[in-house]
Amino acid sequence: MNISSCCTKVSTEIVTAPIIGYRIQRRNLPCVRAVIFETTEGDVCSHWRQDWVFEKIKELAQAQRAKKTTPATTTSSP
Repeated sequence: MNISSCCTKVSTEIVTAPIIGYRIQRRNLPCVRAVIFETTEGDVCSHWRQDWVFEKIKELAQAQRAKKTTPATTTSSP
């Protein structure tokens, strides 16, 4: 049986490793509500109500939107 793991505890410390993504985990015991930051050093379970967590999510969402709205450049030869 394949059981996926989840955050059962969260940290309030600021993540210092480079963050490459995130996902939201809902509370579903034994899992707790958390923001799971995907870093170059592995996943980090962070408390969802920390101010820095909100700011980091906004920053990551803006970067993702900018990536999607940047038009592809093409070059044409005469």
